[in-house]
Amino acid sequence: MKIADFLQADTEKVEALIEAHPDTLSVEDVAEFLKLDARSVRSVLDNGLIGLCWKKEHSLNRGFYISTAMFVRWYMLQNGFTLCS
Repeated sequence: MKIADFLQADTEKVEALIEAHPDTLSVEDVAEFLKLDARSVRSVLDNGLIGLCWKKEHSLNRGFYISTAMFVRWYMLQNGFTLCS
């Protein structure tokens, strides 16, 4: 596979993700896209890199919010894409 073909296929995957989830992504969506375990994505979210994580007082569970726009910008910039032509 040529580099251009690989990058085009990757871009198409990002476009499909945006079409399926235009506003927000679940932890499972991101895990599937990045081919990671959901626990790994939650760990990244704990650090605020690709979304928000919170835990309410007296709660055992954490909440997560991943903006599609924020995730796509992070992913594309991490992979050397430019967002404007």
